[in-house]
Amino acid sequence: GIGVVNNGNGASGQDFALPSVAIAAGEYFYITDPASTSAFEQFLGFAADYGGGSILINGNDCLELWQAGSVVDVFGNITVDGTGQAWEYMDGWAYRVSGTGPDGATFVPTNWLYSGANALDGETTNAAAVIPFPLGTYSSGADAPASPSPPSIPPSPPLECTPITELQYLASLNSFGSVYLVCGWVTRVVYNGFFMQEEKIDPDDSIYSSGIFVYMGATSAGGGNGG
Repeated sequence: GIGVVNNGNGASGQDFALPSVAIAAGEYFYITDPASTSAFEQFLGFAADYGGGSILINGNDCLELWQAGSVVDVFGNITVDGTGQAWEYMDGWAYRVSGTGPDGATFVPTNWLYSGANALDGETTNAAAVIPFPLGTYSSGADAPASPSPPSIPPSPPLECTPITELQYLASLNSFGSVYLVCGWVTRVVYNGFFMQEEKIDPDDSIYSSGIFVYMGATSAGGGNGG
């Protein structure tokens, strides 16, 4: 069954039982709440397998997977409100890293990919989204690719870097060139790109963001820190 823990209240428990259906290894089973079945189909392009039970979550809540009276997997820290946490998924998504899980009752943040909060704001379909939910890409096999482990110190760049704040300024003027070398920290890798943050923040450029998302298309991003 499924358990929902709202706002970090720690009230672990099974909220509803999943239907008794056979699911083969490697198959996906999509669940939504009854009020969202139409919206689910419109956004993802297919109907959910199950539209029952009470799944009332808003981006800062935890989810537990129950089996035979015990928690066999969990997303989120059940004693922490997810608002502002790295795993917050308000108007976004989270997706398990291939080759990981289930993790029992202990949440392992590094075993998940995150879109970041509000990544799907204004999007009407998953297919057209800039950071779409990675449907059907999880693999439990031993050959599943591991998440990259960036070095602790960025290497020195071979060429002069363009500050991310300058790129954001150019974007505000709609005055981009063709190619830029950008250096900084890779703060999060998702399946179709990665987020970067400037190593040093200039207070004089505070009106422009010092972070950027680098879109890599439908292929996995495998970058490291420093460029």
